[in-house]
Parts: sequence; C-alpha cells; structure tokens
Amino acid sequence: MNEQRADSEVIHNVLGGDIDCYAVLVERHKHAVAAFVHGHVPASHVEEIVHESFVKGYEKLSSFKGTGSFKAWLVSIAARICIDFWRSRKRRRVIALTSLGKQGESVVHENEVMADREMEEDMDRQHHAKELVEWALGFLKPEDRMLVGLI
Repeated sequence: MNEQRADSEVIHNVLGGDIDCYAVLVERHKHAVAAFVHGHVPASHVEEIVHESFVKGYEKLSSFKGTGSFKAWLVSIAARICIDFWRSRKRRRVIALTSLGKQGESVVHENEVMADREMEEDMDRQHHAKELVEWALGFLKPEDRMLVGLI
C-alpha cells in the first residue's frame, strides 16, 4: 500500500471522528516537516513551528482535497508558518525609522516588501519542485525509488 493511499485512509478515519488516528500522520510525517522547517527558521524554533504545523493541519484537515500528497500539503502549511514567523520577528524589531527621514523609511519599506516577496516565491518554488519530484518518483518501482533516495 503506498503512502498516499494509507494517508487518505487515516484522514478518512480522523474526519470520521477517530481523532486519535491523527497521531499516525504526525508520526509518519514529522521528520519531513521538521527537515523543511529546520532549513527556514533558527533551530531553537523548529520544534514549536513543527508542532504548530500539525495543529494547523488538523484544524484544516477537512480542506485537504487528496489530489496531492498529504506530506506536501502539510509542508506547505509549515512554509506559511515559517513566513509568518519571519514577519512577526520583523515587526518586533526596534528601529527608529523616523531617524532615517521619509526617504530612508521609504527605502527600508520597499526593501522589506521585496524581501518578503522573494522569500515567498523561493518557498513556493521549493514546494513545487518537491511535489514534482514526489510525483515523478511515484512512477518508479519501489527498488528504483530506494536507489534514487540513496543518491
């Protein structure tokens, strides 16, 4: 039984009221989500963001369409939480922008907007590339997938 089919059965059970089954999904995908998050936030915040990703995934589980992999869907949730993490940290920075003058404030704001946009685009590209690789690997025999995974 492939992972996507197994995930859809567990999701069906969770949505049917067996909420304890969600632990199966957490156990199955926690390493992939943690690996993704680890690459995008400081190590001291990884556990917190991984936890939040699974909580958000549970809350939004009924919106999972099942057309792609659950793992990719969950990683996309983690990606958005990582973006929110950096946005909230940026808001908490204490900088006297008024000391820069109106032109300085404008330049700083434009740079922040551009950096946010670039980070979101980069995370989207990474997410889509991962989905494409997972899709392509789905066409390989299990032993060939294992060999590719070792590379």
